[in-house]
Amino acid sequence: MTVSSAHRARKSFWLSIIGASCFTLFFYLYQPRAVTLTLGDLASIPLEDHVRTRSNTTSLLLQLLSQVYGGKEPHRLSCDSVQGNARLEDKYGYLRKQNLNILLGGNTFNTEALLPTQLWAIAELMTFLHSKTIQFGASIHESGSTDKTATLLNQVLIPLFHHIGMDPSEIFVTTNPVGPDWKKIPDDRVPILADLRNLVISHLKNAEVHYDLLLFFNDVYFCVSDLLELLHQHVQQRADITCAMDYHSAAQFYDTWVARDIGGNMLWKAYSYDHKPFQFHAPSRDRYEQRLPIQMYSCWNGMLIFDAKPFIDDVIFRDGNKTRGECRESEASRICKGGRIASSSTLMTVDFWKVNRGRIQMLPAVAVAYNEDVYEGRRKINAPQKTVVGNETIQWQQAPENVQCIGYHDNVYEWWSTDYKKDYLKK
Repeated sequence: MTVSSAHRARKSFWLSIIGASCFTLFFYLYQPRAVTLTLGDLASIPLEDHVRTRSNTTSLLLQLLSQVYGGKEPHRLSCDSVQGNARLEDKYGYLRKQNLNILLGGNTFNTEALLPTQLWAIAELMTFLHSKTIQFGASIHESGSTDKTATLLNQVLIPLFHHIGMDPSEIFVTTNPVGPDWKKIPDDRVPILADLRNLVISHLKNAEVHYDLLLFFNDVYFCVSDLLELLHQHVQQRADITCAMDYHSAAQFYDTWVARDIGGNMLWKAYSYDHKPFQFHAPSRDRYEQRLPIQMYSCWNGMLIFDAKPFIDDVIFRDGNKTRGECRESEASRICKGGRIASSSTLMTVDFWKVNRGRIQMLPAVAVAYNEDVYEGRRKINAPQKTVVGNETIQWQQAPENVQCIGYHDNVYEWWSTDYKKDYLKK
């Protein structure tokens, strides 16, 4: 063999070795195989590769939950899945065509028992609505929990958001080992709640995304069908605030402090043992018995959707202003009622009315609860109590002339109050 032919033979040999090695490496890298993603892996995946199928999302959620619970799957509420659900698809599939930026918001404390249920419903909502025209962000805040609430937020919720494709800059989730001292000054319950909820809505002002809706949830059990119905009715009714109904027993409504019918009254007489709401407003009671949407003066009820614009402009959660004679109610009532009565929730409602955002509705068909057994019990009896003959579409009315004030002073709720405020909508 000549030198030249020997050289060519050696060259051919090494090229064959290199070729075989490259093929082996290619086959190894690209053959289908199971991959276990760590939290660090999830955070580093490019955003354009984040969107997964629904089955992959639920598989990942189970994996993340199992990691927190030592390889065991934690208990969660039994809910209908969106996957392969023709009923949900037929009713809610159109929502994917809406142009919506939705902020998921909430304050949480020692909610480990219900978080697996909430996380499952949120994951299903986001994957069901996935489209080019819908974007989600999150502003969820925990403080002072002594259970696994903070761990579930950090090691399950945040990675889940990354996996589904939420923009990392829109994930505003915080945990704090130190929570508010609720016992130090019991009368400060309303301003403390207002501060906590203002932390949630602060992201609406600071975010690069212009949000259309805020979906706010408390420590309640809910399924994805509840979330979809809430969003569906908010869109169809062109509402400004859409509330669920929350229960502390299967037959008894919970959030009586905030809720006022469109006549400005509580839903029950003080100390009434009648479990049927809307004792002062017969048209609302009729719609309740048919499980049709009902216009309210104010509501909160554990889970609700807000139009985001009033918060972006100037509405905040706040305490009542004593010098202006505002009723000291829930911070939520104040937002709905327009700033003149008093609960960060009640006052929030007031402030919505004051900026001409009084399309506030409550959905008897969406029943949530603070206890799993209560949720299950209510689900069994929440069908319409009479034949549905009414029009589902609300005929919106103006604000009532007077609104009943149930104040809160010295850690006491003034349920006996007959105080009605007339000038509550003055600016």
